[in-house]
Amino acid sequence: PKLELIRRDVTAEMIIAMCRRGLLDSIRAGEVTASLLPVVYGLTAACDHQCAPRTLGTHRRDDETTVDPARVDRRRLMALLPLLAHLQADSASVGLRRALSCADPRVAAKAAVCLVDRGDVVGDDRLRGLCHSPLARAVLLDGLSATGREFQLPPVALTAEAVAEAHLVTWLVSATQLRCEPDELEYRCA
Repeated sequence: PKLELIRRDVTAEMIIAMCRRGLLDSIRAGEVTASLLPVVYGLTAACDHQCAPRTLGTHRRDDETTVDPARVDRRRLMALLPLLAHLQADSASVGLRRALSCADPRVAAKAAVCLVDRGDVVGDDRLRGLCHSPLARAVLLDGLSATGREFQLPPVALTAEAVAEAHLVTWLVSATQLRCEPDELEYRCA
């Protein structure tokens, strides 16, 4: 599975480089998009169904589960979304809009960044809603800052506490730490 993920990342990066150099005409871009859309829809559906209750905010306090069943599908999907952002076919926006509606906030945030990168409009209310999740906020901060469009985020997401919380929770979710979001965070300094 790890080799397959690396191949998808390398393949996506190679096709993005071809798009940037103008080596894919609109017909070829449409063909690539048409072959990618079923994969994107399938991975998005898998992330919707397998999203961890802690990520969705539906877990119980006594639930000790740290397993993230959507981890592999989420990583695959998040590797493909930037490719859709660079393909000039109109149907690429449709695939990104489907990923924007994903239950997993990280996938939805990545889709929002890709849509903005494409020049499509993402509603302020959707960005504000995504900023409630520290994991999504980290993806939005990193993605929109890289393109100089962090001004699209609500001001509350750009405070020092919100940025620190986003990066801390992202670190805690990693495989070498808690593997899940903490139940709560306590700020110790002002």
